[in-house]
Amino acid sequence: MKRKDLIYSLFKKQSRVSYSAAEISELLQLDRANVSSDLNKLVKEELLSKSSSRPVVFFLNADRDLAADKSEVSLLDSFQKENRSLRTAIDQAKSAILYPPHGMHTLIFGETGVGKSMFASIMHQFALEAGRLHETAPFVVFNCADYANNPQLLLGQLFGVKKGAYTGAVEQKGLIEKADGGILFLDEVHRLTPEGQEMLFTFIDGGMYRRLGESENERTAQVLILAATTEDPVSSLLGTFKRRMPMFITLPPLRERSSEERLLLIKRFFTDESIRLGKEISVSTNTIRALLFYPCSSNIGQLKADIQLTCAKAYADYVTNKKQSIHIRSSDLNWYIKEGLFIEKKTKHTLIQMNEQYTFSPTESYSVQSQPSFDHSIYEHIDLKYEELKNRDIDQSELAMLMDHNIQSLFKQYLKQTIQQMSKDNLQKILSAEIVKVSEKIIHLAEKRLNRTFDEKVFVGLSLHLQTLMQRLESHKSIYHPNLTAIREQYRDQFNVAIESMRLVEDTFSITIPFDEVAFLTMFFVVDSDETPSFQTAVFVLAHGNGIAREMAAVTNHLLGNEDVTGIDMPLHESPEEFLQRVKREMQPLNHCTGLLLLIDMGSLAFIGEMIETEFSIPVKVIPMVSTAHVIEASRKASLGYHLDELYEDVKNLTPFYMQTQKEKQSNSKTLKSVILTACLTGEGSAIALKNILENYLHFNSEIIEILPISIFNRKEMQKMLTNISKERSILCVVCNFEIALPYRTIHVQDILNMKEIKTIQELITHEETYIKMADALQQTLTIDDAGEVITIVRNVLNDLQLQTNTYLNHESLMGIVLHISCMLDRLRKNQPFVKYPDKDAKINEHYLLYLKIRKALNKIEEAYQIAIPNDEVCFIMDFLLKNESSAKTNKTSV
Repeated sequence: MKRKDLIYSLFKKQSRVSYSAAEISELLQLDRANVSSDLNKLVKEELLSKSSSRPVVFFLNADRDLAADKSEVSLLDSFQKENRSLRTAIDQAKSAILYPPHGMHTLIFGETGVGKSMFASIMHQFALEAGRLHETAPFVVFNCADYANNPQLLLGQLFGVKKGAYTGAVEQKGLIEKADGGILFLDEVHRLTPEGQEMLFTFIDGGMYRRLGESENERTAQVLILAATTEDPVSSLLGTFKRRMPMFITLPPLRERSSEERLLLIKRFFTDESIRLGKEISVSTNTIRALLFYPCSSNIGQLKADIQLTCAKAYADYVTNKKQSIHIRSSDLNWYIKEGLFIEKKTKHTLIQMNEQYTFSPTESYSVQSQPSFDHSIYEHIDLKYEELKNRDIDQSELAMLMDHNIQSLFKQYLKQTIQQMSKDNLQKILSAEIVKVSEKIIHLAEKRLNRTFDEKVFVGLSLHLQTLMQRLESHKSIYHPNLTAIREQYRDQFNVAIESMRLVEDTFSITIPFDEVAFLTMFFVVDSDETPSFQTAVFVLAHGNGIAREMAAVTNHLLGNEDVTGIDMPLHESPEEFLQRVKREMQPLNHCTGLLLLIDMGSLAFIGEMIETEFSIPVKVIPMVSTAHVIEASRKASLGYHLDELYEDVKNLTPFYMQTQKEKQSNSKTLKSVILTACLTGEGSAIALKNILENYLHFNSEIIEILPISIFNRKEMQKMLTNISKERSILCVVCNFEIALPYRTIHVQDILNMKEIKTIQELITHEETYIKMADALQQTLTIDDAGEVITIVRNVLNDLQLQTNTYLNHESLMGIVLHISCMLDRLRKNQPFVKYPDKDAKINEHYLLYLKIRKALNKIEEAYQIAIPNDEVCFIMDFLLKNESSAKTNKTSV
C-alpha cells in the first residue's frame, strides 16, 4: 500500500474526526514532511479537507462541521480534561504563553519521566493555536547534557559559528537562530555549567547575540525559552539564571496523580501500540490492575516503555504462531509489574471490575467487554480460570498468587451480581425452604463466631451457592479448590466457621461434602462490603481571591489520597451571579450525593447554600471561617459515610471561633494587612505571574504584607475595585500596565521586568515596617495600650481623607501626620491641654470644604475612642495637607 493510501485509510477506519500532520506522523511512524505533502495531495484530490484555524487539521469532507467544532478546543484544554492533577501547571503554561508581548521564559521542574518534554511541546502547540506564534514557528529541542562540559562547543551550538572562527570552522547557524520566532526547549538545563548558564544571560536580557568568532555583527532573535530540569533549581542553577526564568512549573510524579488519570494513560498507550502494530490487542483485567498499581519509579516514561515491551513480546508470540491473537495476560508481565496485584489487594477502588476484558483496536480506540456473567456457579469460573493458568505452564507459586487474587475478586463480583438479580424475599420462590433455613442458620452462626454482621447480599449469594452445591453433588461432579491451604492459613477464624457450617449442611441434608468446599464457604465470610454508602456527602470549599480554595482542596486530596473535595475560588472582580453559576456547574456531575457541606472563608458566600439547596433539592450546610484542618476532617469523615448533619456538627466544633459576637467582628475588621496589588488587563494569569516575580525579588514579612493578584477588564472596574479593597486593606502600591488616577503608587509592569522599580517597592515595604516600629515605640513611651491598632485606624482615616480631598502626601509627610494624630489621641485620652491654633476661625472659613472633609474622616477616631477632637487639632491637620499638596501630586503614595 502506498504511503498516501495508508494515510487516507487511517481517516476512513478511525473513529476520530480529524488529525494534524504531527499526529499522523507519530501514529504511523512516518516523516512529518512526507505526511504533510501527502495530506495536501489528498486535499487537492478532494478526498480530504483542512481547517482554516490553527493548528491545521485534516478531515474527510463529510466531517467538516464536526471538525470545525472540535478545532475550537485547544490542545491544552483537551489535555486538562484527562489530567486534572495538572490543572495548576496548565494554567501556568497558558499564562506563560499568553503573557505580553512575547510570553515568559519558563522553567519546568519534575522527576525523570513525568513528561516535561511532552509538556513543552504542548505549550508550543498551544502558542500556535492561540496565535501567539506564526504557524511555521519552530520548536527546537536541545539537550544540555550533550555539551555540558565543553563551553566552547556549547557556544557554537547555541549561537552559531562564523567561518574561520577556528581552524576548519565553517559557517553554521546556531539553535537560537533556528528557533527565531518560536520556542527553544533546553532539556536537562541543570547540566549546564555556570559558564554555560551565563552565556544565555545577554540574549535573555536583550534578545541580542553574536556568532562564535564575530566581534561587530550583532544579531537579534525573538525566542521564547523553555527549560526543564530534574534537579532542585535552588542548588543546581545560578540564582541569576533562575531570576531570568520568571515562570516556574512543577509537574507531579505519577505516584501523586490519581488512579483515574493513570488508567487513562494505560489505555492511551495500549491504543497507540495497537495503531502502531495495526492489530487488535486484548488485555486481561489483571494486566490492567497490575499496571495500575505497580511502583513506577521512572513515572510515565517507564509506564509507556513497560507497555511497549509487553506488547512487543505478545506480538512476537503472535507472528511466530505461538498465539492465535495478540493477547496479554498478567503472567506475561515482568515480575516487578506483577507486584501491582499485591498492592491492588490493599487498595479500595471501583475502577476495574473483575469480569472486564479490554480490547484495543487501531480503528475503534478501545472497548471493554464483560466476561461471562455469573449465570453459572462459582465452581465453574474457578475451574476455568485454574485450567487457563495451568495450561500456560505458570510456576506454581505464581499460579497460587494469581488464583488467590482472582478468587477474591470473583466472589466480590458474584455477590454483587446475585443481589442485583435476586432479593431475599424472592429466594423462597426458587429455592427450597430447607436451603433458605440452613443459610439463615449459617449466617447467624458466622455473625456470632466472628462478631460481625453480614448484609443481605452475602445471605442471597450463600443460598444460591448451596443450591448449586446440591446440584453438583447430585450430578457427581468433583469439587476442587486450588488454594485450599493458602485460605486455611490466611483466614483461620473464617475457615473454622466454614467447617462448622459445612457440618451443619451435612447434618441437615444427610450428605457428605468434599473438604475443599470449606474454602468456598470461607470466602463468603471474608469478602467485605465495599459498596458506596447509600448516603454520600459532597464537600466544596469556596473562598474569595485566587487559588485559596483550590490549594486547600488540593492539599486535602493529596494527603487523603482521593479527589473528593472540590475547591472553587471567587476572584475579586467576579460578580456573585457568575460565581454561583460556576458552583452550579461543578454540582451537576454529583448526582449521587445526598448532601452538600460548603466550607467558606467568610459569610458573604453563605447565600449560595440556600440557592443550591433549592435548585438541586438536596440538604446543604454552611461552615464559615474555613481552614485546611476543617477541609481534611470534612473529607475524611465524608469518605467514611457520615451523614450531612453529623459531618456538620463534627467539623463545626473543630474551631473555637465559629460563633463571633458583633463586637468581635468589628474589632477584627479594624486590623489591616498591607497589600501590593498586581493587575493586568490581559487577565488573571498575568497578574499571578507578576506576583511570582515580585516574590522572587522582594524581601518582606508575609504576616505584615501580602502580594495580591487581581483580574480586571477595564480601568473603571479597577478604580471601583481599589476603592473596595482600600476599605479593608492598606494598599502600598499597584503594579500594572496602565496609570491609575487614585492616591496609590502606580508602578508599570515594564519597570518590574527590567528591575528599575524593584528597589522602590522594597522602600515601600521598609516604610511599612517603620510603622510597626513606630507602634512599638509609642507603646513604650506613651500610655497607649494598643498602639498598633491606633496607627492602623489613623492610617485608614488618612487613606479615606486622601480619596475625599484628592490630596497626595509623600511617605515622610504621612509618617509625620500619623505620629502627630497618635500623640494627639494620647493627649486627649489623658485630658491633657492642647496647643491653641492662632486664628483658627479664619483658617476654617478660608478652607471650609477641606475642614468638613477632615471632620468627617476624624469622626471614626472620635467614635472609636469616645473623644472630641478640637478644631485647633483639625487646623494643624489642614496645614499638613495644604503644605504637601503641590509636591506630593508628582509622587502618589498611600499609607
